Amino acid sequence: MARGKIPEINEAQRALLISAQKRILRPKHLKRVQAVLARSEGLKVAQIAQVLRVDRTQISRWVRVYHNKGIEGLLQDGSRPGRIKPVSSTLEEKVCRLTVQEKPKNATHWTTRTMAKRVGLSHNKVSEIWRKYGRCAILRRPFMHTSGNGTKIQSPFGGQKNLQKSAQRLRRFLDYRRLEHI
Repeated sequence: MARGKIPEINEAQRALLISAQKRILRPKHLKRVQAVLARSEGLKVAQIAQVLRVDRTQISRWVRVYHNKGIEGLLQDGSRPGRIKPVSSTLEEKVCRLTVQEKPKNATHWTTRTMAKRVGLSHNKVSEIWRKYGRCAILRRPFMHTSGNGTKIQSPFGGQKNLQKSAQRLRRFLDYRRLEHI
């Protein structure tokens, strides 16, 4: 059917559309039937779209659907993709276990994409699981430090060599802030 072509509807089809118009309960289906009827009477697409308050492309689409599938096509909604299935708790547990207990081959830490390949999820889902369970510290690139005897120490916490010193600094800062308010 050419674009903008007026649908040819015989009297039996017109009577069927008019009777369907009276028994339709959903407003969106009513608009579709009204659009096809109006277009078959020779009204312009722009006029129909303005009266029904829909886009002109919708009118053309509804006329095309009626031409291909009849009134049943107008009364049926198009299929849409369903919602994404949630990840099972066992798979979430596997992601967390692998993150904490194992290292990937030829790498120092897991990335979302390497973990996604390993467990069969999207990298976005892996990231979502890590955020949910607070595993973000593991994702940070580890900093390498040398200790006094020349051995390298790896820290996932952004380069803090000595966690006790870091904790002491934090306590002093919090105490200082508390004293400011007195």
